[in-house]
Amino acid sequence: MTLLEYIRLGWRYRQNPFFVKYLVGRKVLDVGVGEGLFVAKDPNRFMGIDIDKYLVEKCQQKGLNVRLMSAFKLDFPNNTFDAVHASQLIEHFTPSDATIFLCEASRVLKPTGIIYLTTPGVRNVWNTFSHIRPYPPMAFKKLLSKNTEGYLRSQSINLILEGYWGNRFYFSRSFINYIAGGGDILWPPSNPIGWTIILRKIT
Repeated sequence: MTLLEYIRLGWRYRQNPFFVKYLVGRKVLDVGVGEGLFVAKDPNRFMGIDIDKYLVEKCQQKGLNVRLMSAFKLDFPNNTFDAVHASQLIEHFTPSDATIFLCEASRVLKPTGIIYLTTPGVRNVWNTFSHIRPYPPMAFKKLLSKNTEGYLRSQSINLILEGYWGNRFYFSRSFINYIAGGGDILWPPSNPIGWTIILRKIT
């Protein structure tokens, strides 16, 4: 995403430009749904899964389409979704589990569908005991390369790293976040507090 595209989308839709570009109007699976805040943005198109029975029931009580399911075994047919969204999730996985998750997410995506990930940056990942390791963009480049990370899997993953953006700061007010995000695109941070990572299915 260019700076001009970021400004145009954010100004026009008054929402996160990455959300607008990659997820709005699409059939999306939210993995690790939590309280259901993401699914609630578009309940007609978005659905979610979680392994926490309490959270799933809580979302269902709100009328949201959320199911009890593991990220490592998605109970959906091939080519079901336009996008898979996972916010602050992959850093809780070992590389082997991350590989299983990406293979499953790729399987349920339609051709050219995207996986939209957010994950903490290296300097921000160790503040939670359940975090296993950071996943900066270079980790995905290696993970998706059969030559360098082939020991993790027996076959290639049909994904490419389409884009990634780091953010230096997080502000509770969305407008301030929007302004700060423009600065991050103009001057990309080398060690951000978090990443937005876009993977695209190639076959």
